[in-house]
Amino acid sequence: MDSAKAYQKRAGVTGTDPYQYNVPNTPEGKDKAISAMQKDLEAGKAVPLGAKHENGGGHAMLAQSYDPKKGFLISDPMSGKTAWISKDELKDGKFKDKFGIPQDRLGTVTVDKPEGRKEVDKLFDGNENLKVKPAEVAEAVKKNPEVLEHLTKTERGMVDSALKTVDADAKKPELDKLRKGIEKKDDEAVSRAINYDPSLLSHLSEEEKGKALEQLRGGSATDVHAMQHIVRSCQSKMELRNVLRQAGNKDIGQATFHKYDKEMTAHHPYLIADLLNPDNKNLPNDPPSPTPAVNHYPQHIVDTWPD
Repeated sequence: MDSAKAYQKRAGVTGTDPYQYNVPNTPEGKDKAISAMQKDLEAGKAVPLGAKHENGGGHAMLAQSYDPKKGFLISDPMSGKTAWISKDELKDGKFKDKFGIPQDRLGTVTVDKPEGRKEVDKLFDGNENLKVKPAEVAEAVKKNPEVLEHLTKTERGMVDSALKTVDADAKKPELDKLRKGIEKKDDEAVSRAINYDPSLLSHLSEEEKGKALEQLRGGSATDVHAMQHIVRSCQSKMELRNVLRQAGNKDIGQATFHKYDKEMTAHHPYLIADLLNPDNKNLPNDPPSPTPAVNHYPQHIVDTWPD
């Protein structure tokens, strides 16, 4: 039995499926946490709370009941005190003064597991590993998009990967045509495939994008729009530079930018140079960082409070 279940059992709560959230230190995050906490209390279920201090250190408390006028009846096991604390006092950390503790911020709230999280648990095992096929993940998300709001960072990375796999499988005939065109240096086939469905580019490697860009630039009929699609498909300045290098330009400089930019004069005479400009914040310098693992305590912890 994990700590949250044990805690709720000691509090006399039965028949619950506890779920612990980190409460974001924002007005919206605190409001959502307190609303969920109030819902459980009104249903007769005690709610374990965790208080935090900015310099570290945690402290356990227990919310026992809710009264519209008085607020929340909260017990502090360390001081042995029980007091009524209003919503505003709870949000502002005023329980610190009432109980004489150093912690001054609501850190965690353990409530009944939301329906969206129950759907997520059908997809993952206890170690955040997918236990179903990518197609089943895609079907679950399509059926209930709110599932995405109840994922940990690690789970979101795995779900995104599964959805990408399903998308690639669905577009396999078009992807095969595009890759074949790149391999055979058939700029017309490459142009047709990219303009037919620009999202195909999300499944290409940097090398494939670079080769396609060079073929379109020097092909029988330069395709401005297809080149723009390739450039805009890059998720970071680093990826764009790598794509240009793969196109056969190992030394990436202003001259290289304009070599391609001049072929895209229809709408963006300096599209690549503008995107790589350090002052342009629309494209990040580095690709999105890999989704880090999340430490689970007691079992499921997420960084934000879901809707």
